[in-house]
Amino acid sequence: SAAKKLDAYHRYFDSERTEDINFDLQWIRQLSKNLTMATGAKYYHSYQMNVERSLEKNYYDHYFSFTDTTNGDILFQGPKLWLLINNKLTKNILLGIEINYGVERGLKDIYTKCETIIRDLDVTTGIVYNSDSQNTQIGLSARYFNRQAKYEAVKEYKEALVNTWFGYHLFLPENPRATNRKNDDREGYELGLQFEQKYLWDTGFGIRLAGNFGEHKNNISVGKPTDTQQRGYWQRSAYQMIGNLFYQSEKFNNQLYVIQSNYSDWAKPKDFDVLALENDEIQNKIGCIFKMKLNKKIEFDGGFEITSTSTNYQEFAANFISNEDRNSRFFMVGGEFVVNQISNFHFHGNSGTIEPDFHWQETEQFDLMGFKFGYERQFLFGKLDFCFNYSVFTPDNINKKNEQFGIDIYLFR
Repeated sequence: SAAKKLDAYHRYFDSERTEDINFDLQWIRQLSKNLTMATGAKYYHSYQMNVERSLEKNYYDHYFSFTDTTNGDILFQGPKLWLLINNKLTKNILLGIEINYGVERGLKDIYTKCETIIRDLDVTTGIVYNSDSQNTQIGLSARYFNRQAKYEAVKEYKEALVNTWFGYHLFLPENPRATNRKNDDREGYELGLQFEQKYLWDTGFGIRLAGNFGEHKNNISVGKPTDTQQRGYWQRSAYQMIGNLFYQSEKFNNQLYVIQSNYSDWAKPKDFDVLALENDEIQNKIGCIFKMKLNKKIEFDGGFEITSTSTNYQEFAANFISNEDRNSRFFMVGGEFVVNQISNFHFHGNSGTIEPDFHWQETEQFDLMGFKFGYERQFLFGKLDFCFNYSVFTPDNINKKNEQFGIDIYLFR
């Protein structure tokens, strides 16, 4: 896949343009009657151009961010490895483990020539009970993740000063030195429970219920490469509840879902035993997705999603408070037309509105429009699918828009 994003209207620390390229390979093998293994390798290349001040891949994802006083281009790239093993222990019990490991390297092309190295480990294991009829499933899962990141900015010019931010409104200038190092170590866990019941009352209706809880902790240290000092700490606790009512038949596949997500953050500088910020967010989401097979050649699908978000964000040292409610709405429509036994066309379109958070200052709404169309064909060597996609975000208060173009090529064998 390849995509190009043009952000004519962007936040202060965002890039003006982004070019992404991804290569993704996956294999699956049935090793025995009860044992299945899947593995994959992914390489991605993300080039962010005209990045103003930020040394982070996404400044707004982190409360303790690194910036300098220069504008430049940053290239992020690296491999990710994936392994999944499913083992059927008995007739009714399935045990699985999934391992993801990735390494990312980033480099800003202008001094401070900040180099980023991030290592990610993400391990999930789960056990599922299937009834004899295969209509009832009960699952338990546990996840552990560990992220180690190092940022190293080399000083060249007098004006290329490095800052560490505490939240989004307060920063601390780092001591002028040949090299500034930031270590960002994150560790966390997640526990989940799932339940599914198919063919309720001998009909095509079924339900899925799921819930998960987890938390992660971040330790940040800054200083010389040989002597970093503890600079900050932040922690997030979160839970999510999911309910899904679905209906399956030969011609219909429909589902109505409700999701509630809640997370709570707090952060403090390491030098002071006081809170730097607190953030509580509750998000409620309701949506519907349906697929309908009109005949042997035409399949139609569509849906909607409505999200309501309530945020209470406060930075104590900067005396900043954001207490707001936001809403977003999305509508989707699509279809597939079978040309013959070996080829088909497919199309998907969406539109909606987004009410952004305080990072977008006075912008009250974005209008979203996008579409994706593709052609799939069966060859002797496998199935090939080629897709083109386009999306545009338009703010309500300025004569600019953000656009993204992309292509996807899938080969199944």
